Amino acid sequence: MFTLNPTTIFDTRLNWTYFNEVHGTPAQAYNPQQMGFPGYMNSNSRLLQLPYINFGTGGSCGSFTSYQCLGDTGSALDPTTSYQLFTDMVKVLGRHTLKIGFDGRQYRISIQNFGDSSGSFTFNSSWTNSGTSGGVSNIFGGDLAAFMLGLPSSGEYDLEARSDYHQYYVGTFVQDDWNVNDRLTLNLGLRFDIDTPFRERLGQTVNGFNPAATINYTKAPDFTGASVTVNGTTYTVSSINTLGGLTFPPGKNGAVYATNNGFFSPRFGFSFSIDPKTVLRGGFGTFVQPETLASLSATGTYSSSALSNAEGFSASTSYVATTNNYQSPATTLSDPFPSGFLPPAGSSQGASTFVGQSISFLAPVQHDAYSERWNLGIQRALTGNTLLEVLYVGNHALHLPVNTQNLNAVEKQYLSYTPWRNEQIATAYGTSQTNPFKGTLPSVNGVANSTSTNTASTVPFSSLIVPYPQFGTNAVTEENNTIGQSWFQSGIIHFEQRPAHGLTLTANYSFSKLIEQDTFLNDQDTVLERRISPFDHVHHFTVGGTYDLPLGRGKMFDFGGSRLWDEIAGGFVLNGIYQFQTGAPIEFSSDIPLQAGANIRQITNKTRNTSPVGSGTPALSTNLFVTGNSTACPASGACDGSDFINGQYFDHYRTLPQTLSWVRQDGFNNLDASILKDFHFTESAYLQLRFETFNLLNHPIFSAPNVSSATSSNFGYITSTTSNSLPRQVQIGGRIVF
Repeated sequence: MFTLNPTTIFDTRLNWTYFNEVHGTPAQAYNPQQMGFPGYMNSNSRLLQLPYINFGTGGSCGSFTSYQCLGDTGSALDPTTSYQLFTDMVKVLGRHTLKIGFDGRQYRISIQNFGDSSGSFTFNSSWTNSGTSGGVSNIFGGDLAAFMLGLPSSGEYDLEARSDYHQYYVGTFVQDDWNVNDRLTLNLGLRFDIDTPFRERLGQTVNGFNPAATINYTKAPDFTGASVTVNGTTYTVSSINTLGGLTFPPGKNGAVYATNNGFFSPRFGFSFSIDPKTVLRGGFGTFVQPETLASLSATGTYSSSALSNAEGFSASTSYVATTNNYQSPATTLSDPFPSGFLPPAGSSQGASTFVGQSISFLAPVQHDAYSERWNLGIQRALTGNTLLEVLYVGNHALHLPVNTQNLNAVEKQYLSYTPWRNEQIATAYGTSQTNPFKGTLPSVNGVANSTSTNTASTVPFSSLIVPYPQFGTNAVTEENNTIGQSWFQSGIIHFEQRPAHGLTLTANYSFSKLIEQDTFLNDQDTVLERRISPFDHVHHFTVGGTYDLPLGRGKMFDFGGSRLWDEIAGGFVLNGIYQFQTGAPIEFSSDIPLQAGANIRQITNKTRNTSPVGSGTPALSTNLFVTGNSTACPASGACDGSDFINGQYFDHYRTLPQTLSWVRQDGFNNLDASILKDFHFTESAYLQLRFETFNLLNHPIFSAPNVSSATSSNFGYITSTTSNSLPRQVQIGGRIVF
């Protein structure tokens, strides 16, 4: 900082931040060759570690019917670096205070997820069950037996690419704080931001998806139409699309996406003194959120894991266990990958990259998210020590990122629109059809495409009714499409009692509503669902205070100056913070059928009903939902919902909203309190004892009832408390002040 003269100040800062984020595991203390594997598993590895051993006969790793898995697949190296140059000048000109500045930054992030960098192998009961009949199977131990024989059932070896991204941000701004007169002050400002897209140093990244791209098929897919008839209804596909594939930057330092070329952000504020005790304040401003490589998580914050789409630049080689249905092994652990490892093809295949597999990519065109915020409030001094403020706050956020959308979901015209499960469609779409893509997908570095889309003789009918069947029924996922919005409105009342007569008090009450439009109700939709936000809390009240009891020396009741009574009854201070907040709306993550004649307005819940599962009353009105789990049409053959019951839709166009403003989970109701007592040795030295309680009333915060599946036994029941729900805690402490 440099003061040029009494009215001019310069401030310049240089900043460098480096954060080395390493996700290591004890498995890195070992390597394949140490464990008896062939040397080529060491020489090709991008991170030496113990090969991952998965025991999978009886369930997940470490379950009661399985063994603990060995090794790890979560190793990663994600260092980040940022550089910043910031400078501004403050100049006072009469009633104006001008501020002009520049803010330039570079962000760098490297992403290296190692995955199965030294191989992974899954053992189950496939080998020990081979040749048995009558449904005999191992419940426990078959996987360990296969491990002792060195016979995995599956496995892979990963060569994961490292991606090095960088981005630039430049901001310039000017602001004028103008004291128009002794009663009116204006704040006028304008900011211009440029936020460049992230670029990958070696161009090892995907940068979008071209729906009209041509695939380099080895021969043209042979499809002349398909149809299937169930219960007199015929479902037909006359043609399929064979176009569409990934796109890549033209070379090194390729941009992952395109973005806007700059953004102006105006700001305006004012403060007007109506009279010596009353002030009117307000303002409006636009605030930009820079782009990130992360997704917007369910909690409303950005994920700490960066999105890196490097299809083609990474490769996985699958372990071939058998070619004759586990009658004899094709390979064993002693030489698990005799043909070597499939090398990455990079972008050489163009749109043909990863056909037959799942793919994902960042939205190719993005816009910086920004908020338009405004507020208007009036503040009044009721007395010399008390203040009352009434405030209105609004916010409109635009270009919020939509987390994901599957562009390869079943086409809209093939979905069921009935309010019940259409078992007829489920039967029809599962019918086998000739696979038009068999033997047509391009090879990778001379190795034939091994996906089922290329090798299977038949595919289910459902594989032919997606927009891009060359990827099978796998997802084609677009990430961070910046087309979302949200709206927030809030009325706030604030009361403040400054220290007077030993009492300090602050209280706030807000009444608010948050609406968002940043998710698709159906992947097939072109318009986002407008819903009450799962983070909406209508009422929020907080009050906190400190009261110095008027007992003791120098207080209202001084016990006649008695030192003994002052030590016994004087020096007590009471503290307390009380918070109340209404619960957030319950989020229906699944599409659940309603009973015939029921409608969403009838859905209700009891936020603190914790009846035992199966023997009490659920917290949600589950009687309005279809909760049966039949898997076939009744004997009468009617699949129209009159007799058929099943709580799970199949390829259904959803109309049930994700949230309902009147169906909410438990709220927050908490009181923290403490008592302090001072024992003075001298005027300035004393011993303070503290008796503190947290959640004094011992109020739990119950989680939302389970609504993920209508066929679950605990559907509609509350089965847990939230992670921040802690029981009453009491602590006693002391400190000496001198």
